[in-house]
Amino acid sequence: GNPSDACGVNSELTERGNHGEFRALENRNALVFTGVYFRKAATSGLNVEHGGRVEFYLKMGPIASDNAVCKASFEDVILEYNVADQWVEFGNYPAWKFRSDSFQFVSEDIPVEGWTNSTRFRFRQPSFDPLRDHWAIDDVRIFSRYRPDWDESEEYRKRRENQNSIVKLAQCCYNSDQCTIFDKVNTNFDEKKCNALPGFDKNERNLRLKSSELFIFFSFLSAISKVLYHRVSQIFTRRVIHQKEAPLPGSFLNENSDMFPRRAFYSISEVSWQAFVVGILLGSFGGAMYQLVKSLSIVECFDHREITAASCQLNSSFVITWLCAIVFDLRSISMLTSGVFFVKREPVEILVDVHPDKGLMKVGPKTIALAEVLDIYLRSPFFLGFLSFCYILGGFPWALGSLTLPSFESHPSMQVYTQVMGLLTLLRELLGPGLFAKAFFTTQWILVTRPEDRDEFGRAFLRRGLLQQFIAGSCLTPIILASTIMSRKVGFVSSGETFGIFALCVVFGGVFGYLIGVLRGLPCDGFCLITGWPTRNCYNVVCNDRVKCPCLFTCTYCGEIHSRRMVLV
Repeated sequence: GNPSDACGVNSELTERGNHGEFRALENRNALVFTGVYFRKAATSGLNVEHGGRVEFYLKMGPIASDNAVCKASFEDVILEYNVADQWVEFGNYPAWKFRSDSFQFVSEDIPVEGWTNSTRFRFRQPSFDPLRDHWAIDDVRIFSRYRPDWDESEEYRKRRENQNSIVKLAQCCYNSDQCTIFDKVNTNFDEKKCNALPGFDKNERNLRLKSSELFIFFSFLSAISKVLYHRVSQIFTRRVIHQKEAPLPGSFLNENSDMFPRRAFYSISEVSWQAFVVGILLGSFGGAMYQLVKSLSIVECFDHREITAASCQLNSSFVITWLCAIVFDLRSISMLTSGVFFVKREPVEILVDVHPDKGLMKVGPKTIALAEVLDIYLRSPFFLGFLSFCYILGGFPWALGSLTLPSFESHPSMQVYTQVMGLLTLLRELLGPGLFAKAFFTTQWILVTRPEDRDEFGRAFLRRGLLQQFIAGSCLTPIILASTIMSRKVGFVSSGETFGIFALCVVFGGVFGYLIGVLRGLPCDGFCLITGWPTRNCYNVVCNDRVKCPCLFTCTYCGEIHSRRMVLV
């Protein structure tokens, strides 16, 4: 055979040529067979003792005019292997099947009898007419399999560990997301070793936050934004209570008067339940903190009150993120224990006053005008138990856990779990520690079947102020998300990609603001007092929490954009 393009070349993209860059080079010639005496091509001895296969592209001359360069073929081509100087056929390719204008792909498994460490292969046309029967092969590849236990050998283990250490060193030198602070501690990372990497440039080091740290940063921005928003909104808004707190006339202060009774009730405070809740929340927080301190070898960082750089890999960004995570988790635990489970010995006072000048219900720190109460009904112990579980779940150390989770055994899905926990941290800062309880109430309304409840769900989409919330979300989200994403870019980002990121943030922020406005029109925001074991029925009170504000879009006072419906359990 001779390298030539007389019969054309294979146009299919294969792993041809420069495999180091994994790109197909230009294919100019195939191996064409037009000989007069012999038409064959053989390889040298190859090691295929554990099996393999032969792949190639074959073309036989098509039937054409006598002036064609690639003459028509009418004789078959065979593929053989050689063992102990014996050629054995294991592939036959008839002319009628491969006679065409293009190359056809062929793949043949090597027979077990040909599995040796020096097997030769040969392409041959046994009989042919010297004036025709032209054929060509292109892109021939012979694959040899590893032995079955190749990944259990000591040599492979050593090579794998060595290669992984080199890759991990490069990841840590460039501070990539694949190298966590725990990897630096476990490998005793030393920046001086980075100079041994080919082409390493210290100026190209990635100084961005890791994905787990980025969610904590977003949570910090969310917390600051919420504080500023509430401070500013309090200047322009005022809470509406139809009846004012006024002293009762003397005739009504008589304890024996039943005309306008004033009743006081007290919740059941069970110390065992409160201890159980505090134990779960603080126990999970303490476990996450212990694992983090242990994995970072923080105790070993201090030797005679001096920090040893060899064992301590802490950096300022991680320390700040760590402190923020501690604050976020402890703040959520504090809000739940004091505002939901009321971890204190004295019971919660529930005061109901039906006097016309007052008409209010006071439950702990919450005061509700009786005119705003829409519905009161009983719930089962199962409902109360699941609601308690949702609140306890909201108090778990999601922020600290997102930083601690990478310290466990590395797994491809570990990064996904870390990002999920970071996302829960961000949502908890946006929606409060009752995140899962709100999700529970929201799911109930999405799955309602009663016609009146479905009507109520539909009316929530017609509230005034939803357009304003959509616009506010569309304006604020790109400022935070788009700017952070663009600051983390590692390469060139085209103007089209930049616009796509910005547009995605606008749509996401607008939809998020719109949905928050819709949910404020449904009793999905709970104010719950669960001071005892969830083994009893509980009261469910649905009420309005009205707020008036000067609407910036209409220059008038609006009553729905900041108002909401609440459920008191």
